[in-house]
Amino acid sequence: MTQAVVNIGKMPRGGRIINIGTVVSKMGMALAAVYAAAKAAQDSLTASWASELGFKHGITVNTLALGPVPTDTSKQYLLTPEGNPSEVHASFVAMTRAEERIGTAEDIADAALLIVSEKSRWITAQYISVSGGINGTM
Repeated sequence: MTQAVVNIGKMPRGGRIINIGTVVSKMGMALAAVYAAAKAAQDSLTASWASELGFKHGITVNTLALGPVPTDTSKQYLLTPEGNPSEVHASFVAMTRAEERIGTAEDIADAALLIVSEKSRWITAQYISVSGGINGTM
């Protein structure tokens, strides 16, 4: 997709690429090894593409590493069948520093708007945790 956007679509100088990652890529969580490894590889691509596309095309590339956010995929882990917060949900809330809750789609959208802003033109090759302060470092 990146090749299509940059080479075929001719993304203009000052363009932005945002990869959607996860704090799980740095947490070493049980039962998430393959998912975490794939997202960690994406983190590496972010840095490599930032170098390549920055020098050649003036494009910034960053990863927004999401913490827990209820989505169609994650709800099965974050909520019980009755719709109540699960133990996984509670464990993530306990790791969150910003507020006693998990993230929302609006939290993620706001972070993306920040990164695509012209004011973010000098921010590139970054792993930006959008998790309410969950420290994804092993």
